Amino acid sequence: MDDQALQIDKYLKGELKDLELKEFEQRLQEDVAFAQTVKLYQEIDKGLGLHFTDHEQDSSLRESIKNVGNKYFEDQLPSIGQESISTGPDQHKPNLQQGNINNKARTGRTRRLMLLSAIAASIVFAFMLLRPWAGTTDPQQLYSQYYSTPDWDSGLRGTADEKLTALERASLQFNQRKFQDSEENLQQYLTTDSDDPEASFFLAVSKIEQGEIAEAIPMLKNLSEGESSFRQIARWYLALSYLKTNQPELAVEALRKVVNTDRNRATKAAKILEQLDR
Repeated sequence: MDDQALQIDKYLKGELKDLELKEFEQRLQEDVAFAQTVKLYQEIDKGLGLHFTDHEQDSSLRESIKNVGNKYFEDQLPSIGQESISTGPDQHKPNLQQGNINNKARTGRTRRLMLLSAIAASIVFAFMLLRPWAGTTDPQQLYSQYYSTPDWDSGLRGTADEKLTALERASLQFNQRKFQDSEENLQQYLTTDSDDPEASFFLAVSKIEQGEIAEAIPMLKNLSEGESSFRQIARWYLALSYLKTNQPELAVEALRKVVNTDRNRATKAAKILEQLDR
């Protein structure tokens, strides 16, 4: 049994003291992977309640490993009574009895560790085996997974508010996540310049952020069919909006266009398409 598993077992049983305990707890704080391993062992140990007699321990150990399907560990387990012990002369019998006691204790710990390690390894193996098929196919969950608010790079950095145009105020408010205020200024600006694709795009996103996706979709659709520099990003947010409103067929159509025309977002679009096709 490896030293790490032995240390974890001692920790779970409260056998680590002084410097050993301090070093173990320090590693828990600094090593995320190690902390996750310890947590997994804790959960297994808690769930199993390892308080067996020798015979029960051997049977339960084998049955548990069989249940998790880890044939390798099952094949490696020694059976009770298979260990070879040299008896020697009669005068050595008291030492043999003491040896049996020590061997019994070691066997108990070994079986406990093998059980914990076998189940932990089986869980990790199952996770790795199933991971290629992991992930949701639910459109709204895919939306939540891939949606992120874009930044509006207007070039403004703390300009006095009274000197700003409606569009400039809108951009600052958008980046401050004040989407309702940004929408009001964008609406005001677009009354005088209705053909500005930048303002139209961020107005659509402001609506998405406020849950007004049905109003955002036609705006994004118009932009995605235009010739402005916002065409590709509008197509991406249009696809996400279709996911959010549970319209996977329209989302697939938009995502395929993203894959073919937008190298910045093609990989993400392809991943969503792969999940939707399952």
